Amino acid sequence: MEWRKVVEPPSPEFVQFRKDSKWFSEHCDELAEQYADNWVGVYKQEVIGASPDSVKLIKELRAKGYNVAYVFFYYLASEEIPRVLGSSLNWSIGKPE
Repeated sequence: MEWRKVVEPPSPEFVQFRKDSKWFSEHCDELAEQYADNWVGVYKQEVIGASPDSVKLIKELRAKGYNVAYVFFYYLASEEIPRVLGSSLNWSIGKPE
Protein backbone atom coordinates (compact mmCIF):
# COMPACT_ATOMS: atom_id res chain seq x y z
CA MET A 1 0.00 0.00 0.00
CA GLU A 2 1.29 3.44 -0.91
CA TRP A 3 0.63 6.35 1.42
CA ARG A 4 0.25 9.78 -0.05
CA LYS A 5 0.29 13.09 1.72
CA VAL A 6 -2.98 15.02 1.65
CA VAL A 7 -2.29 18.32 -0.04
CA GLU A 8 -5.77 19.80 -0.13
CA PRO A 9 -7.16 21.35 3.06
CA PRO A 10 -10.50 20.03 4.31
CA SER A 11 -13.58 21.70 2.86
CA PRO A 12 -15.26 24.47 4.88
CA GLU A 13 -18.32 22.22 5.24
CA PHE A 14 -16.22 19.44 6.75
CA VAL A 15 -14.55 21.87 9.16
CA GLN A 16 -17.97 23.19 10.22
CA PHE A 17 -19.34 19.67 10.70
CA ARG A 18 -16.37 18.82 12.96
CA LYS A 19 -16.95 22.00 14.99
CA ASP A 20 -20.63 21.11 15.35
CA SER A 21 -19.91 17.54 16.47
CA LYS A 22 -17.38 18.80 19.02
CA TRP A 23 -19.83 21.42 20.31
CA PHE A 24 -22.51 18.75 20.61
CA SER A 25 -20.17 16.48 22.61
CA GLU A 26 -19.35 19.33 24.98
CA HIS A 27 -23.05 20.17 25.55
CA CYS A 28 -24.54 16.69 25.30
CA ASP A 29 -25.69 16.44 28.93
CA GLU A 30 -27.60 19.72 28.94
CA LEU A 31 -29.07 19.00 25.49
CA ALA A 32 -30.17 15.53 26.65
CA GLU A 33 -32.21 17.17 29.44
CA GLN A 34 -33.80 19.70 27.13
CA TYR A 35 -34.38 17.45 24.10
CA ALA A 36 -34.91 13.98 25.62
CA ASP A 37 -36.27 11.41 23.13
CA ASN A 38 -35.75 13.74 20.18
CA TRP A 39 -33.52 13.97 17.16
CA VAL A 40 -31.60 17.24 17.18
CA GLY A 41 -29.99 19.02 14.28
CA VAL A 42 -26.93 21.15 15.03
CA TYR A 43 -25.43 23.71 12.67
CA LYS A 44 -22.87 26.41 13.48
CA GLN A 45 -22.76 25.30 17.14
CA GLU A 46 -26.50 25.79 17.61
CA VAL A 47 -29.53 23.52 17.78
CA ILE A 48 -31.52 24.44 14.68
CA GLY A 49 -34.31 21.92 15.16
CA ALA A 50 -35.57 19.00 17.23
CA SER A 51 -38.25 16.36 16.76
CA PRO A 52 -38.99 12.78 17.82
CA ASP A 53 -39.49 12.06 14.10
CA SER A 54 -36.25 12.25 12.10
CA VAL A 55 -38.02 12.48 8.73
CA LYS A 56 -40.18 15.36 9.94
CA LEU A 57 -37.11 17.17 11.30
CA ILE A 58 -35.23 16.82 8.03
CA LYS A 59 -38.22 18.08 6.03
CA GLU A 60 -38.58 21.08 8.38
CA LEU A 61 -34.91 21.97 8.07
CA ARG A 62 -35.01 21.65 4.27
CA ALA A 63 -38.06 23.94 4.23
CA LYS A 64 -36.05 26.49 6.24
CA GLY A 65 -33.33 26.35 3.59
CA TYR A 66 -30.71 24.20 5.33
CA ASN A 67 -28.64 21.75 3.33
CA VAL A 68 -29.13 18.74 5.61
CA ALA A 69 -26.00 17.09 4.23
CA TYR A 70 -24.02 19.52 6.42
CA VAL A 71 -26.18 19.33 9.56
CA PHE A 72 -25.00 17.21 12.50
CA PHE A 73 -27.89 14.96 13.64
CA TYR A 74 -28.12 12.93 16.85
CA TYR A 75 -30.87 11.11 18.73
CA LEU A 76 -30.97 11.94 22.45
CA ALA A 77 -32.57 8.92 24.16
CA SER A 78 -33.85 9.47 27.70
CA GLU A 79 -32.93 5.88 28.54
CA GLU A 80 -30.15 3.66 27.31
CA ILE A 81 -31.31 1.71 24.28
CA PRO A 82 -30.33 -1.96 24.50
CA ARG A 83 -28.33 -3.31 21.58
CA VAL A 84 -29.06 -6.71 20.15
CA LEU A 85 -26.11 -8.62 18.79
CA GLY A 86 -26.03 -8.44 15.02
CA SER A 87 -28.80 -5.88 14.67
CA SER A 88 -28.64 -2.40 13.27
CA LEU A 89 -30.95 0.55 13.04
CA ASN A 90 -32.22 0.89 9.49
CA TRP A 91 -34.14 4.06 8.63
CA SER A 92 -34.56 6.30 5.69
CA ILE A 93 -34.66 10.08 5.52
CA GLY A 94 -36.57 10.04 2.29
CA LYS A 95 -35.72 11.61 -1.02
CA PRO A 96 -35.13 15.33 -1.45
CA GLU A 97 -38.19 17.20 -2.57
